Amino acid sequence: DDPDVLLVRFEELKRNPSRVIEQIAAFIGMDDVTPTKIQNVMDLTSFDRMKLADEQDMGLRFMRWLGVLRRAHVRQGEVGSADGSRLTFSTEQLAALESL
Repeated sequence: DDPDVLLVRFEELKRNPSRVIEQIAAFIGMDDVTPTKIQNVMDLTSFDRMKLADEQDMGLRFMRWLGVLRRAHVRQGEVGSADGSRLTFSTEQLAALESL
């Protein structure tokens, strides 16, 4: 219930990105949000755009080369994991997250 915290669930962002972007804009005090601006944000933060940026980021490439990072930072851009599991959260962790 902290007014300085906006909780954004990835599942909701995937389900309705324009609405979540509007919520984020309102939260940070932007009052001149237009459909064009929302579309620009959606384009700039698309999975393909972010994956390309991740692959081309020299700092991230260097950290992977050093072994600090073992894989790409941007995973798959979908809810859940590639194998359909709920990742590595325990039952208790999932329950706590879903109660938020």
